[in-house]
Amino acid sequence: MPGLLSGRDELARLVEAVLNPILEAQLTEALGAERHERTEERAGYHNETRARTLDTRVGPVTLQVPQTRDGSLSTEIF
Repeated sequence: MPGLLSGRDELARLVEAVLNPILEAQLTEALGAERHERTEERAGYHNETRARTLDTRVGPVTLQVPQTRDGSLSTEIF
């Protein structure tokens, strides 16, 4: 069923498109500042992202999980 498989791939990309910004927003909220933003409330610093694969019903989804410089952020997904 090639049509079904391509639909699953599209759905997996949609899941990535929804979850990646949520993960970034979670980090921004935890740190109290956007990337490169200077505030007195800042509780840490953004670092690079790490690619992680999440197995879902629609197939594997690759997420770009943001990291803090000190490694203090953890998500409920990973």
